Amino acid sequence: VSLPSYVYVAEKANGALAIGIAKDLEVEAFVDNAVEQLISFLLIEEFTGHGEAINRQVQLQSLSDEDLREFIKETNPSL
Repeated sequence: VSLPSYVYVAEKANGALAIGIAKDLEVEAFVDNAVEQLISFLLIEEFTGHGEAINRQVQLQSLSDEDLREFIKETNPSL
């Protein structure tokens, strides 16, 4: 049984968005926060296959910053 992969969009301290893939979100948050100063996860999607996660990451990276923020608002209106 393979572990799930997570695709995430996080906001950095400078307001920029970061898109990444993680196997363990707690470790990823700790490491990335130290390096990139992530302040909050805005979107997290879980995938059973790592290949699916990579494809999703590429899809999200192809969006403009404005389109990505709009997608996040539609997906997670509580933000």
